[in-house]
Amino acid sequence: MGTPSYGAKDSLLAFDTALPIDASSIPMIFISETMTKEHEILQDEGLRGKLGMAVERTRNGKEKVSGQVVFEASPIMLDSLLYVICGTAEAADVFALAETIPSFYLMIAKGAKDYTFNNCIVSKATFKSEAGKKLMLTLDLEAESTTTSASSTLSALALTIPTDKPYSYSDLVCTAFSSARDIFDHEVVIDNTIDAERWVNAINRVNMTSQGRVVSFNITTPFSSSETDLIATALGGSTGSSSIYTNADAGTSVLTMTFGVVQFPKTIPTVGGKSEIKLGLQGRLLRTGTATQELSFVNAHA
Repeated sequence: MGTPSYGAKDSLLAFDTALPIDASSIPMIFISETMTKEHEILQDEGLRGKLGMAVERTRNGKEKVSGQVVFEASPIMLDSLLYVICGTAEAADVFALAETIPSFYLMIAKGAKDYTFNNCIVSKATFKSEAGKKLMLTLDLEAESTTTSASSTLSALALTIPTDKPYSYSDLVCTAFSSARDIFDHEVVIDNTIDAERWVNAINRVNMTSQGRVVSFNITTPFSSSETDLIATALGGSTGSSSIYTNADAGTSVLTMTFGVVQFPKTIPTVGGKSEIKLGLQGRLLRTGTATQELSFVNAHA
């Protein structure tokens, strides 16, 4: 009989903007991941006067490497991940959206083997928080290829695991249309709409590019006289909106999301029974003029 599989406690993840993954790479605490490879085998389709197909005539087909990684958003981790999400290096704690998306490398210990995911790019980044929970960051990633290493390759680097406190929903002050709002949940999504089906004359995908960035802002609020301005917004949207997470247990840690123009489609709330009537808003963040982008981040911490 085989030996028991490794437990999830043995899993590690390290980030770097260049190879190799080594003692200078950045360890990150993660919740879960689905990074994997889809491999096609080109079968023998020829006619040969027999029913069976021959293994000798099979070839390796396309390989697609992709998946999700879920994190609890914390200040030190965001210093690295906001760069690959936004495309610009940190400048005095500020990360702004750029016209290009940088690639990076992840190494994940998965028990019996360690895997390096090469030339990853962020297809979509989702920041989501709700009552009683931490701020979660989910990255949808596309990668060009993988490299396999022996088990414990990553753990042997003895990287220092971060201990900074993640952000929580209760840290949040959300300002929409220049007024602070009571909200039940909060989501900001940066979708780079990556062309994930780009193969040239190679097994692996290369030089995957964005087909246009879509930034969404989704919140659920009470529906009272204080929120009626949110359901009848002008086509031009509104400036003066932001979401600020001030870590109550680490006061120097503040994550600020500043929005360009918020555009909410006009809507009418529905009554679902005896519970409170709530207003669900699915909005878009848009740039204005040539200087103000849809979204920028300030990740300030000690």
